[in-house]
Amino acid sequence: MLMHYCTCQINLAGQGFHIIQVLQTEPMSWPEIQAMMAMHGEENVFDIKPVAVFETNVVAEKRRLMAKYRGQQRLIEQVFPGRSPQMELTVPGEPTNQPPADEYGLALKQQAAALSVDDDEPEVLGREPPTGPAVFKPVGHRRSLDGTPGS
Repeated sequence: MLMHYCTCQINLAGQGFHIIQVLQTEPMSWPEIQAMMAMHGEENVFDIKPVAVFETNVVAEKRRLMAKYRGQQRLIEQVFPGRSPQMELTVPGEPTNQPPADEYGLALKQQAAALSVDDDEPEVLGREPPTGPAVFKPVGHRRSLDGTPGS
C-alpha cells in the first residue's frame, strides 16, 4: 500500500507563537500528521502538501510511530487502536503520483541530486585554514589623537 509523506506547519501552542515548519527535507507521513492533529488540535496542523509516496503497510507504520514517539505511545494507541489499525495512509483527495521515497520520506530523486557533485563549485571542505593571527577590533572605544585611551 502506498503512503504519502507530506510537508506541513504545526502551531504548537495554538496561539501563533511557535509554528514548526515540516519541510521537504524531513517530511512527515500522513498517519504521523494525523497523530499531530490529535496531539495539537486539527486546526493547528495546516498547509499539508503531499510530496512523496512510500510502499508500506499499516502495521509497519504504527510500529514506526510507536518507536519514534516513545513518550506518546498512549496517544498513538488512541489514534490507531489495535494490532491492525484502521489507518489512512494517503491524504484524501490527493493523487498518489508523487515521486517515490525512502523509509525516511526523502524523495529518491532528491537523494540522487544531493549525492551528485557539481564540478563548477569550489570544494569548501578542502580549504586550508587562515594562517594569520586572529584580529580583534573592539567597537565603541574612542582614543585620543596621541593614542592613549580617552574618556
